[in-house]
Amino acid sequence: MSGPWEDYEQGPWQDFAQPAAPAPAPIAAPVPVVPQQSRSRADELKRQLGLTGRAVAEGLGALPLAAMDAGVAVRNLATGSKYDSPSSMYTAGLDQIFPKRETGLEQGVGLAAGALAGSRLPVPQLKIPTPFGFRAVSSDPNAVRNATLAAGREAGLVVPPNTTRPNIGNYFAESIGGKAQTQQIAQLKNTNRFNELGRKALGLPKGAPLEPKMLAGLRANAGQAYEAVASSGPIRTNNQYLNEVVDLTREADIIAKDFPELSVGAHEKIGKLQAALLKDEFDARSAVELVKKLRADASSLYRSPAPDDNAMARSSQEAASIVEDMMIRSLRARGKGDLADSFEKARVLIAKTYAVEDALNLGTGNIVPARLRAQLRRGKPLSGELETIAKFSAAYPQASAEMLASPGVSALDMGIGIGGGAAVHPGLLAYPAARYLTRRGILSGPYQNLFAQPKTHAAGLLSTKAGPRAAGTATAIGLFGQDPYEEEL
Repeated sequence: MSGPWEDYEQGPWQDFAQPAAPAPAPIAAPVPVVPQQSRSRADELKRQLGLTGRAVAEGLGALPLAAMDAGVAVRNLATGSKYDSPSSMYTAGLDQIFPKRETGLEQGVGLAAGALAGSRLPVPQLKIPTPFGFRAVSSDPNAVRNATLAAGREAGLVVPPNTTRPNIGNYFAESIGGKAQTQQIAQLKNTNRFNELGRKALGLPKGAPLEPKMLAGLRANAGQAYEAVASSGPIRTNNQYLNEVVDLTREADIIAKDFPELSVGAHEKIGKLQAALLKDEFDARSAVELVKKLRADASSLYRSPAPDDNAMARSSQEAASIVEDMMIRSLRARGKGDLADSFEKARVLIAKTYAVEDALNLGTGNIVPARLRAQLRRGKPLSGELETIAKFSAAYPQASAEMLASPGVSALDMGIGIGGGAAVHPGLLAYPAARYLTRRGILSGPYQNLFAQPKTHAAGLLSTKAGPRAAGTATAIGLFGQDPYEEEL
């Protein structure tokens, strides 16, 4: 186009009609690559210690977390919920405390260490020093029961965890496993363990049958020490022996003084026994035969429900011990200490054979803990493994009942696992397995040691700065950590 408009198009308006192109951006200078600094030896050592702690924590939490994951998975399938698994929340918590694994080697070592920690780690003992200003004002009201459980756990006995630590974690785990079947498995495990403890008390090998014939053979072997003592000659009694014999009827004599018309505790029979024992001297052979008769009579009378027979049984047992003690003192006074030691071991073994025989179920060969418990209640002296069985049975009778067969199959497990799994969702087939593994898990050694221990009772501690509840929470460890609100036993 020419003419006056040419200047208009190509003049000063040209810049207005066609904006200039933006200037190119300057080229950024390359960023220098800084090589990653390696950790110092101190930092690496600290990191490896942290990874070791993480492995231990993962090993300890593996078993209960597996049970809880199974329960949450079943709940999600049944209700359509999307609850996070407890193991993922646990892992997230560990990430806040411990370093994460970075290499494949660390992953492999961590898995192996975690498995080893979960299966072989000893029971942690919580030792909290008494804070300044605290003072003990009363004893633990559950101290006796807790000591009984501790002795039972040391002997390998188990209890349903909610029996001893009724908190939400144990309640949840036992609910998944099934309360009735958990108790039945505990009974079966304990029945086998009771028998092994009885064999240990008698010095028998593992798996040896417990039957009267076997026990009679033990008594016959132990009787060889009695035969050696029987040939040791006359035994002169001393004041200690005579005073002990007089004490046989002390309680009955006090009662009979004002109530002569009452025959208290077979007073007449015990008096005759007392009169027969008041001797200045007797032959060792006669004493040995007398002791055998007294112990056999006591064993028979202990089975009787009559109070007079029980009183006579205790007196016969005590009389046998008085005569045996006199024989041992006589042997030591004459320089026959080795023979006295053999005789003392033999009499303890013979007494244990009678206690076990009285507690046997003759049809199964099992020790029935309730019968040992009855012996202890009637005053029969028990010690060692037999005393542990008797006291454990008294404290936890439901976990101590004789179990003759494996627990039955749950109809609920079969219904959900087979019928439900086939008709609703294949994932429900894992439900019976989860319940089975939970039952086995909560009765395993690691779980029992960690989560079935009673809460330390701190009500007897007072402080000028913190109340009793604060002291109690310091020692309360539950399945989900500190649990200050768990039910008191």
